[in-house]
Amino acid sequence: MTAVFSEDMDPSTINETTFLVSGATGSVTYDAPTRTATFTPYSNLTDITYTATITTGAKDLTGHTPESDYSWSFSTSLAVVSWKDGVSGNWSDPTKWSTGIVPTSTSNVQIKGAGTYTVTIDMDTTVNTLTLGGSVGTQTLSVSNRRVTINGSGTVGSHGIMNILNSLISGTRGITNQGQINITSGTINNALANGGTLVSNGANVIYGALTTHSGSTLRINA
Repeated sequence: MTAVFSEDMDPSTINETTFLVSGATGSVTYDAPTRTATFTPYSNLTDITYTATITTGAKDLTGHTPESDYSWSFSTSLAVVSWKDGVSGNWSDPTKWSTGIVPTSTSNVQIKGAGTYTVTIDMDTTVNTLTLGGSVGTQTLSVSNRRVTINGSGTVGSHGIMNILNSLISGTRGITNQGQINITSGTINNALANGGTLVSNGANVIYGALTTHSGSTLRINA
């Protein structure tokens, strides 16, 4: 994120207290030759609208300040990474993904292509959002002995199945289930809204709020 000034500014006044971004923290630098201030966030921005502000604390070389804060809004759009073929495979295989790159913490992951297949998470991973389940076939996500972090929303659609075995699922937002989630000796730190089928095998832990909607199924197997 950059801001270009129309005149030379006092570099000592262009900093983290005078260049602000709502909902984000970061470092600020100023390049005098180009009159450009750069805000670099400490962590990846999420897929929302932000407001940036240059405050009246910013001064030009003569000590003059703006009459009022100057603000503008901008939106970020994180990359959508889709499982590109209706065949089974490992999460760590870049050739299976639409971008040719394994999803990262900034990826909005979609596993919803037509077909009946299983995607196996064979590495610890962090994504922004996760959408599992399309409109044709059955799309299964299998997680065994792994840590999976979903920083945004997680959705299991009506054609999706998520199998969790000896694994930790965590994140800052909730998971909505309209398909089926099978959990065996696992932990879910997210809030979980169950509108489909939730099967608990053995000892499991759900730290977030568990909501079961009308028409859903909750099955507990000792």
